[in-house]
Amino acid sequence: LMNLKQQFTLLQWIKYLHGFLKPVKGTYGAGALIIDGTGLSDFHQTFDELLKKDTWILEELIIQHPKMAELCGTCVNTVRIPSIRTKGGIEILQPFLRAGRLGSIVDNAGAGGIIAVFDSQTGVVLTDGCSKHGEMFVKHPDTDIVFKGWQIPAYEDLLSLVRNVHLSLPTEAKMQSKSFLK
Repeated sequence: LMNLKQQFTLLQWIKYLHGFLKPVKGTYGAGALIIDGTGLSDFHQTFDELLKKDTWILEELIIQHPKMAELCGTCVNTVRIPSIRTKGGIEILQPFLRAGRLGSIVDNAGAGGIIAVFDSQTGVVLTDGCSKHGEMFVKHPDTDIVFKGWQIPAYEDLLSLVRNVHLSLPTEAKMQSKSFLK
């Protein structure tokens, strides 16, 4: 818990912040909020009400690539690139795109978002979109963007980031020598 001075400092700071607030124990984007401190007439009261309800994570708003925003402009549409580092190198498993629905601030499938699989080498979407309930979408229902053939922007840069993250982590041998794994 924060003391009064910490609360005051946060309140002064957040008045000018555009942020994404989500419950620590939340799932599927439930309870997530976008905070715009400049639009709140009584932010202190709002802040107190939020603290009474839950413990929160405050994140800076992400400005997504304009092409990603074309899918849904009310949330950050994301890509997930599961990967593993093996003796043979860094392997990309099955990556997928998550696209939100118009009006939602999250792209989670549990909040109505749509998922489509893309090629791990090229970043080109291979499938139609699919909802949590198995509904299939040739085109995004809100923006009419066709899923199959859609290119993830700056995909080579994204692959480089994935590789660099793996290379920055300790290898299994280094982890074992430091007694991380037993």
